[in-house]
Amino acid sequence: LKSLMHHVTISRILFLICGGYLLLFPPRVGAQIADNIILNDARGARTDLVIRGESFWVSAPGLSVLPMQTGLYHNSKFSWGPNLGSVWLGNGYTQSLSGGIRFNSRFLDVQMRPILLTSENRYFTQPLDGDRYTGQDLEKYEWVSGNIDAPGMIDDHAFSRLMPGDSWVKLKLWKLAGGISTENLWWGPGKRSSLLMSNNAPGFWHITGHTTSPIDLYAFDIESQVAVGLLEPSWGLDDHRADYRVVFNGIVVSLRPRFDKNLRIGLIRTFILNENDIMSNRGYFPLFQPFLKGNLQLRDDGTPNDPDDQRASVFVSWAFPRANFHIYGEYARDDHNVDLKDLYLQPNHNRAFMFGAQKRWIDTRGIWSLTTEVTQLESTNTKVVRWFETFYTHTRVERGYTNRGQHLGSHFGHGSNGWYSSLYRNEGPWTVGAVFERVARNKELYQWIKDTRKPAQPEIERTLGLVGWYRAGRVDIGLEVYRVAVQDRYIVGIRPDFEGAQRESYDPVNFNVQLVVTYRPGTGWRR
Repeated sequence: LKSLMHHVTISRILFLICGGYLLLFPPRVGAQIADNIILNDARGARTDLVIRGESFWVSAPGLSVLPMQTGLYHNSKFSWGPNLGSVWLGNGYTQSLSGGIRFNSRFLDVQMRPILLTSENRYFTQPLDGDRYTGQDLEKYEWVSGNIDAPGMIDDHAFSRLMPGDSWVKLKLWKLAGGISTENLWWGPGKRSSLLMSNNAPGFWHITGHTTSPIDLYAFDIESQVAVGLLEPSWGLDDHRADYRVVFNGIVVSLRPRFDKNLRIGLIRTFILNENDIMSNRGYFPLFQPFLKGNLQLRDDGTPNDPDDQRASVFVSWAFPRANFHIYGEYARDDHNVDLKDLYLQPNHNRAFMFGAQKRWIDTRGIWSLTTEVTQLESTNTKVVRWFETFYTHTRVERGYTNRGQHLGSHFGHGSNGWYSSLYRNEGPWTVGAVFERVARNKELYQWIKDTRKPAQPEIERTLGLVGWYRAGRVDIGLEVYRVAVQDRYIVGIRPDFEGAQRESYDPVNFNVQLVVTYRPGTGWRR
C-alpha cells in the first residue's frame, strides 16, 4: 500500500479525474469524425494506428518522388531530441536532408529514402567528469551503464553520415508483404512513448513480414508484423561490446473485434541476443517458445536459462469517434515468469506500463486536441526479495535494448518515470500548440545511491515546448522550440561525498530549436 501511494502523483490524479469526466460527459458533436482526422499529431502522422511505419502509408501506383525534407536543429547545452529516428541531435547544430523515390505495384514495393545527417556534436559535461562518482557510487554507476549502450554522446567528435533511412524492398501478395527493410517501426498505441518499439532510435536492417491491411477472420480483424534484424552499437563505443552485433526478434499482433472496430487489443514480444551466443541459444527464432520459464526444455547444463533477453507486453487502444476521445495503455514484463504461481503472486515484478488519453473539441473554425500520457519504467519493490534487471538492461546482452546508442522503446530510458501532456490547435493550414513533459531519469541508480548515503536527489528533467506548423500547398514549415531544464544532472544533488563535504549541484538548462521544411512534389504521392 505504501508503495502504491508513493507512485500516485498529482499528475496521475488529475489525469484520472479528467479522463473520468470526459468519459462520463463527452461533448456533443453533430456527426462521427473519422479516426484519421481526429487522431493525428502536430506533424500529421497517424497516431491511432498500433503498427506504424512509412511502408504502411498509401502510395499511388507506379513511380513516385518522395517528399524532400530538410531540418536545422540546435541544442544550446546538451544533446536532446526524442523520437526523431535517424536524426541524432547532439550539442550544437545538426542538419538533416532526406528524400528519394518509391515504386509501388501490385506485387512489388520498393523505396529508397536515405538521410544525410551532419552534426556539430559539441562536447558537454558527462557523468564521470569532475569525479562525480567515487567509491561505491562509481561501482554502481559502472554496473548500470555497463549493461546498456546508451551514452549521452553517440560519438566523440563532429560527424557527417549517410544512412539508409526509411528504405525497403518488399514483395506483396493479397494482404501480405515481406522483404528487407531499414524503416523505423512503432508498435503499440502510445503517442509519445512505446515500451518495446518506437522511432526513438534509428531504424535497423531487418527481414520482415506483415499485413498490409486488416485480415477479416469473421469474429475479429487481425494485423501483425514479424521482424528479425541486427542492432548496432553506438559509434563512440570503445569496449568489447562494440565487437559484435545483437540479433533482434520481434512480433506484434493486433486484434480488432467485430462488435467494435474502434477497439484494438494486442500483444508484443521481443527477444535480443548477442550474435556470438546464437549457437548456444535454444534456436534462431525464439518468438514462439513458451511464456513460462518452467515450460522450457532444460538445456545441457540442467537449467532452462538461455542467453537471450525477452520482453513482452499487452496493449489496448479504444477510440470513441462520436465523443472525439481515445484511451489507450500498454503493460510490459521483462523476462519470463517462472510459472503461473509466480505470475499470480508477483505480476508486477520487472514490469513497465504506459497509459494515456486524447480528447478533441471541434468548433466551426478548427480543432483543439489535449493528450496526456504517463510512463513508468522503474522497478517495483519486489527487487528487495528477488533478482531483477533494470528495464532495457541485461547482464548477458550487455548493450541492452538499444540501437546505435538510443533506446528502442521509450525515450525516457532505463529505470525512468515520466509524464507528458500536449495541447494543440488546428485551424486551416496552421497547427500550434504547447508541450509539457517531466521525466525522473534513471531512478534505479538514484535509489541504490540513496540506500548507502542520504540525502540523495534524483535527476529531474522538465520540458516546456512551443510548436507551430504551417502547411501551404506543397510546402510544410515547422518550428518547434523547447526549454529543457534539468535538476541535479547525473544525480549529484545535495548528496555529501565520502568526507562529508557538500558536492556542487549541476542544473543545466538547454534550449532546443527545430526548423523543418518539407516539399511534396506533385507526382501522385499521398498519405
